[in-house]
Amino acid sequence: MRELTIELVNKTSEGVLIFRIGGMLGVQGSTGIQRLFDACLGEGAYSTIFVMEDLEFISSAGVGAFISVAKEIRAAGGDVVFVAMPPRIHRVFESLDLLDYFQNFEATHEALGHFKRLRQTSTTTTDFAGLEPEEEVPLRSVSTSTDVLEFAMMLNGIDGKSKPLSTALAAVTARFKIPWMTLFGGDGRGSFIPLAIAGQRPGLGSGFRIRTDSPFIDYLSKAGEDFLVFHQWSRDLPPSQELDGIRLAGTQGIMRLRTHEGIYGFICFGPSPIVEGEIEALSLLGQMLNWFVAYHRNRTELANELDEVQQRLTAAKRALDKSGRKLARKTVELKTIFSATQEFTASRATKELLGTFLITLIGQLAAAGGAAFLVEKNRLNLQMVKGVKTGDAGFSAPLPPKMEKLLMAAKRPLPLLSLAEHEDGRLTERLAELGMTMVCGLTTTRDFLGLVAVGPKIGGSRYDSEDLQMMWTLSRQLSVALENARLFQRLEGHNVKTIRRLIAAIDARDPYTRGHSERVSRYVAQLAEKLGLERKRIQPIVYGAILHDVGMIATLADATLQDTVNLSEEELQQVHTHPAVGADILAALGFEEDCVATVRQHHERYDGGGYPDGLSGAEIHLGARMVAIADSYDTMVSGRRYQQPKPNHEAFAELKAEAGKRYDPELVETFVAMMTAKAG
Repeated sequence: MRELTIELVNKTSEGVLIFRIGGMLGVQGSTGIQRLFDACLGEGAYSTIFVMEDLEFISSAGVGAFISVAKEIRAAGGDVVFVAMPPRIHRVFESLDLLDYFQNFEATHEALGHFKRLRQTSTTTTDFAGLEPEEEVPLRSVSTSTDVLEFAMMLNGIDGKSKPLSTALAAVTARFKIPWMTLFGGDGRGSFIPLAIAGQRPGLGSGFRIRTDSPFIDYLSKAGEDFLVFHQWSRDLPPSQELDGIRLAGTQGIMRLRTHEGIYGFICFGPSPIVEGEIEALSLLGQMLNWFVAYHRNRTELANELDEVQQRLTAAKRALDKSGRKLARKTVELKTIFSATQEFTASRATKELLGTFLITLIGQLAAAGGAAFLVEKNRLNLQMVKGVKTGDAGFSAPLPPKMEKLLMAAKRPLPLLSLAEHEDGRLTERLAELGMTMVCGLTTTRDFLGLVAVGPKIGGSRYDSEDLQMMWTLSRQLSVALENARLFQRLEGHNVKTIRRLIAAIDARDPYTRGHSERVSRYVAQLAEKLGLERKRIQPIVYGAILHDVGMIATLADATLQDTVNLSEEELQQVHTHPAVGADILAALGFEEDCVATVRQHHERYDGGGYPDGLSGAEIHLGARMVAIADSYDTMVSGRRYQQPKPNHEAFAELKAEAGKRYDPELVETFVAMMTAKAG
């Protein structure tokens, strides 16, 4: 698994930032993403593309980092979009119902097109007033009758193009020089009505209607042919209003449209010089239409069966997808709990804890934002918000005893409204202003530490029992971590007092070196920040730097401390024991391993010729390698009883000369560059 990498690939002329992100986006990387967004917002950059094809893993905290700034960026007219999201990352966003919230494009140019459309939308409006409807209505929207729809599909669906039925009839009238044609089809209410008319009037107009149980329709259904010449058979029918209407319209012929189930329509056409051959052609056309309709019906029945099978398969796939999403969500939840537990255990700064918690919670719940309050001096103070823009981070309200009791007793998160009757209204009003809807207490078995709140789900759905259980679980972990952090801060306070006493003891032994330890620790802290180390790792190393010579208190006499040049072999051996003795002292006092190792190894040499353990290269703790450089530099530029102070350029030259021998060469290069820039 690779560490997180974020690379600025390009910044377009329109101000779109394109980043490539790869490796593992866990909790620590998520705070880095948060800082990146803050920097982008500070520069006024609101259009951001993340190319994700190399991203191997994303935690809920990573998702939360994206969510927590999305509203602010979109409100400014920009967006955060993804390109080439891998399937494994896609499944995480799918399990959290976030695929509609963040757009994912296949290629960068598609994402750039999205931002171009955003700019156009923000500067122009669309006017639809001048648009006219299409002159011809597509065939499939003309009829509500299934039979006529099937016939229409046969008439002009063979070539795959949709045309108005009147256009199809007009083609027939032009071909056979027929003055007019009217297509009748069932209206679904016991009558045949005109559905399409072509040619010149007069003819059978749109108001003409023939009942399906009339003698005329009965005669058509029993006739032996599909094409009938009107004057040859109309005299065989009893007088009727329908027959008179057909006769008065000048109807010359009727083409019957039927299947084995019966008549589904017919076409009447006006007088024309139709010859015998054309009558045969029209009859053949009628037979072909009927054959096509029968074929279509069979095809439709088969299609309906296939549709039914497809619906079953779709339903099964939907159920499988739902199970898959549920499993993916459970996997994400377990990873979230595991990573959050690790991070909460390692973090000792309250601000870091709350930041990690909120982006993790927002990401896991797909919430619109989150807020955290802590109890200080019997007041609830707003400590942090994520995903919500507010200028009132200093909000404070008295801790209502009834609300404290309610949240201490609750075994799950509660709706915000349920708190209203248990406090004076200031807190719930502020939470409502922040857009919060659910609240959970931060409690231990004995103490009420504060509360956390989240806004509604981004997708608009309600929080389910699993969401509430996740919020409750993470809140319990945060409560434990906050309590541990408080205990550690108390212990750290004792350690700081101990450190000050030890430094005072060292300075008292040799007033000439007073301030040396503080200067070494300051150089080491600056170098560690230059190297990009995390704050929680820097602190124990800085403690080791300030206490690197604490072992001299127990091992060396005052005279030896004041003259380390003219030493006997026995005194030199005593000097060589002080790193190990100092490490033992700090270990017994409960200092961290990074601090202890820094003290023990700060006289090791990069080439392996140092003491007390003869370590070399990367075997030597990073803190000890930094202290070795800072210690030598300060000794050279500050001077001793036995040595005049050297100017910076001579000290730098000596460090470079010993790079690869006494000192780590890469650290020497970084240290010299840092101190040179500082002096300049």
